[in-house]
Formats: sequence, C-alpha cells, structure tokens
Amino acid sequence: MSSSEHPLKLTNEIITILASNDNRESLEKSDKFLIEKAHLCEEQGISVQEAIRQLTKAENQAARDLDDNQPVNTARIAELKHENTVTSERIEKIEQDITLLEKACQDSNLKGEKLKEKKAEAVNKKIEVLPKTKYYFSLFTNISHIRWDYNCKQDEIKGFIASLNNVKPFCLDERQNSKYFMVNYLWDLIDV
Repeated sequence: MSSSEHPLKLTNEIITILASNDNRESLEKSDKFLIEKAHLCEEQGISVQEAIRQLTKAENQAARDLDDNQPVNTARIAELKHENTVTSERIEKIEQDITLLEKACQDSNLKGEKLKEKKAEAVNKKIEVLPKTKYYFSLFTNISHIRWDYNCKQDEIKGFIASLNNVKPFCLDERQNSKYFMVNYLWDLIDV
C-alpha cells in the first residue's frame, strides 16, 4: 500500500464509523449490561450470605436442642446428621456458584475495560483523521468541481460538474457501467 492510499483508507474507515452509530450504541449497551451484571452479582452475594447465616443458625439450634434433651433419640440424631450433610452440600454448591459469579463479574469488568479502551481509540482516531478528511474532501472538490447528489439511489452515481462556463450533469448506473468506464467518463466531463 502506498503512503497516499493509507490516509484515504483510514479516511474511509472513519467516515464509515461516523456514518454508523452502531459502535457507540454497542458500547453503551455493553456498559449498561456490565452495570446490571455487577448489581446482580452483589445481590446474589448478599442473599447467599444470608442463606449461609440461616443454615448455620439452624444447625447451631439443632445442636443446642440435642444438648438440652438428655435422653438421646437415635432417629433424631440420624435425621440431624442427614440435614447437616445436606446443608453442607448446599453450602458448597452456593460457594461454587459465588466463585463462578465472581469470575463472570471479573470477565465482564475486563470486557468493559476493553470496550472503554476501544471507544477511546475510536475517539482519538476520529480527532486525528477528521481534519485530514475535511481537507482531502475540500481539495478534491476544489480540483474536480464535482458536486455529488447524495439523495440518489444507492446503485446510482449522480451529480454535476460546475465549471466557470457551464454545468455538466451526470447520472451513472453502477449495475450497467464498470468502475473504469465511470471514472473515465467523469474525467472526460472535467475541463482540465
């Protein structure tokens, strides 16, 4: 790629970015998603802690009840041991869920930071390239005197060439004409 093609390619990319709000909208949606994800993680963390406290309290109460009842009921002990095992398994499952949620939150935060970096890069590129783009567009317009019709159909190239002596309109169909033909046709219309 020659050095003169690089600014034009970059200019076209910037024009594409500026013409589409998709990147900004996706960044805003991602930011909202990350905030919601953080709130959800926080709420689930609090509810899990409360469940652990209640289970621990119930286990302690059951242990006190056993101590209070001197005549030991073996069936009740077996039931409490089973509840203790089930409760321990639930606690382990909850702790695993917490670990997974924390990892998901960290991943979401990393993605959010990367999106913020990409947004900052896009803004910087826009700031750097926009003056150059305006200059190239102005230079092209002043040299060629071509005025484009931006309201034409998508597969049409339409406008006029305004010289000091006259105005030459043109309308070319991209489906019927090659790029080579269209370029040569426009150069033929321009008075050099």
